[in-house]
Amino acid sequence: MTDPNEVKYDFGAADELHWALTMLAAKLEDFANLRANERAAYLTTGDDHTAWKGQKHDLFEDRFKALQATFASFHDRALTLKGLVDQATIEASDASGRQVATVHGAS
Repeated sequence: MTDPNEVKYDFGAADELHWALTMLAAKLEDFANLRANERAAYLTTGDDHTAWKGQKHDLFEDRFKALQATFASFHDRALTLKGLVDQATIEASDASGRQVATVHGAS
C-alpha cells in the first residue's frame, strides 16, 4: 500500500521546466546582445564631432544600462532556477532508484 501523503516527482514536468528555463536564459542573452549590437551600430560613429552627446544621450545611456542589467539579472535567475530543477530531479531520481539521463547536461 502506498502512502497517501507521498509526493511523486513529475520527471516529465521537470524536463519541460528545465528546457523552458534554458530557452528563456538563451533568449534573454540573445536579446541583450542584439540591443547592445544595435546600439553600437546606430549610435556609435567613432567620431567625436558627429557623436550623439548631451542630456538626452546621457539619459538614454542610463536607461540602456539599467535595462541591460535587468536582462542580465533575469538571465541569471533563469539559470539559477534551472539549476534548482536539475538538482531536484537528480535527488528525486536517487530517492526513487530511477535512472535519469544527465539532465540535458545539467549545468
